[in-house]
Amino acid sequence: MTMTMSEAESAQKTSLVSEGLEGVADVQAETLLLPCVNLALQQNGLSLVQGLRLRNNGAVDLVSLEGVFTSEPGFTQPCTVHAERLDAGTEIAFGKIDIKLDFDFLAAVTDLVKGRLVFELRADGQTLLRQEYAVDVLAPDQWLGLHVMPELLAAFVTPNLETVSFLQGQAAAELEKATGSSAMIGYQRHDRKDAYELCRAIYRAVQQWGVNYSRSLALFGTPGQKVRFADTIYTYKLGSCLDLTLLFASVMESARLNPVIMLEKGHAYIGCHLKDYYFPDVPMDDLQTVRKLVELDEFLVFETTLATSDASFAAAEESARSNLLGEDEFYCAIDILRARHSGVYALPLRKSAGGLELAPLAGRKIGATEGEAERRLRPEVGLAPTSSTTALPPAARVLRWQQKLLDLSLRNRLLNVRDTRLVIPITCSDIALLEDQVAADVPLTLNALENLLSEKDVLELAERRSEQVGGQTRQLLASELQQKRLWSPLSAADLKRRLVQLYRQYRLDLEEGGVNTIYLTLGMLEWKVTERDSKSYFAPILLLPVQIIRRSLAEGVTIARVDEDAVINVTLLELLRREHRLEIPALEPLPTDSQGVDVPKVMQIMRHAVRDLKGWEVREEVRLGCFSFTKFIM
Repeated sequence: MTMTMSEAESAQKTSLVSEGLEGVADVQAETLLLPCVNLALQQNGLSLVQGLRLRNNGAVDLVSLEGVFTSEPGFTQPCTVHAERLDAGTEIAFGKIDIKLDFDFLAAVTDLVKGRLVFELRADGQTLLRQEYAVDVLAPDQWLGLHVMPELLAAFVTPNLETVSFLQGQAAAELEKATGSSAMIGYQRHDRKDAYELCRAIYRAVQQWGVNYSRSLALFGTPGQKVRFADTIYTYKLGSCLDLTLLFASVMESARLNPVIMLEKGHAYIGCHLKDYYFPDVPMDDLQTVRKLVELDEFLVFETTLATSDASFAAAEESARSNLLGEDEFYCAIDILRARHSGVYALPLRKSAGGLELAPLAGRKIGATEGEAERRLRPEVGLAPTSSTTALPPAARVLRWQQKLLDLSLRNRLLNVRDTRLVIPITCSDIALLEDQVAADVPLTLNALENLLSEKDVLELAERRSEQVGGQTRQLLASELQQKRLWSPLSAADLKRRLVQLYRQYRLDLEEGGVNTIYLTLGMLEWKVTERDSKSYFAPILLLPVQIIRRSLAEGVTIARVDEDAVINVTLLELLRREHRLEIPALEPLPTDSQGVDVPKVMQIMRHAVRDLKGWEVREEVRLGCFSFTKFIM
């Protein structure tokens, strides 16, 4: 079990000159300890004192040293450490000191108690040194915060409370309404839909409790954060974001799901694995990994506070997914199963709900399950292995030789798309629909987004990724695409300049080389040269060849399909193959659907391929730009 050491710990030094020994004994002590304790710390066998160092600064050797730890009031049992000798000018270091915390005392604390840990160093019956350290003793419902082993928050996930079992029964009833079966199968059938429907049923069950949102200070970094357990939420119908997140995690764990508590600045929400999996680290601070699993529909996040309203589960999902973009706001994720494997267990609260009569409540009225649009999880894709023993046909061997001649440097725009005059970003909430429109030979105009939305909305969109555009804006952009209009976040003047530059380049390449170099790129792969590289690069995934039609200055330009097929970025595939030994045969040839390329499947295949590469992530973004496949090294 790993202890997080930071400002939450206090290291204190002291020295005392004792005249009782022959000569002068000058001893210095340095004690490294946690500033607070609670029942969760005691139950998980964690040490209050993380280290002790004694140094003899005097000229006299000391023998038969005895260090005694006591506490006032008695929240610990006395503990003694021994050292046979401490010669002059030397020091001795102890690791964690096994000081037993008193269960009865900690379980009975109702609010913060200012306590003291006392350390006395003795030799030959005389006290050489005495030091007192301030320690806050917290109640069982107070969390130590993020700076003292954040995974201790898992101790407040209590699946064995009767209130939680009662809520689990209500969730089973909701599950039967939605699926026709009340069986909480979880991961047994290896079907992500089972776990998803169970999460949705739990959400609706909590919703019907009629809980009211209670805003509390989210002092996640400060020891003493108060939480409400399930029976308190049930009784008083109040819950903060952290309270509700712990409640959801408790019910999920009782239903044999693998919940994850998501913590960001000032807020908490819930996540759950849709496959039988848990994160390798606790706490886990890699938000990109979470986001990649969400995009693969292997991990689910939803906003717990929306259960205090009549908001649908889909709305709760959408709200939480928007949180996944806030890298600077994100603290960490606490995977409950991973914490259990590390020895963090639920608090031993009474199984009874304190005399509560657990009965169905006439709580909040919510819409019928049938009224919600069915959530279709993205299909799972596989990367068919390439047999090393199967000989490639001559045409394939020629293609492989050509790919080895591709420019894999960062000069190549196919690996490093930058914001230049020959690249135009496009805000699109549905890249699959865009591909369908182009494949259907629908001409599209390109316009400045500032002419469609308010300045505030344009600024908000600039802070979001295209696939995270939601609500009315998403519907508006989809409607505009149906009306054959695309929109760019560039200003009208900048967009006009870049379109002119692109059109001139398009004409030049056609006249001089007879090739079309203008493409709509669907999907971007964010990647890094090395895992520790601070800089990210962007490479297009799918490229649709298009032409730029400019009839008159007044009409502007139109983007239209050319008689060529969409292509995968073979330069990117060669980079993956050469640098990471990663073959993606499922993209050669491209999967298709009734409208052309199966864009969602292409994106899922690429997400699956790079899921374990740190810093690599698929982003559903669109660019219009000039890209050349003909520039080989030879």
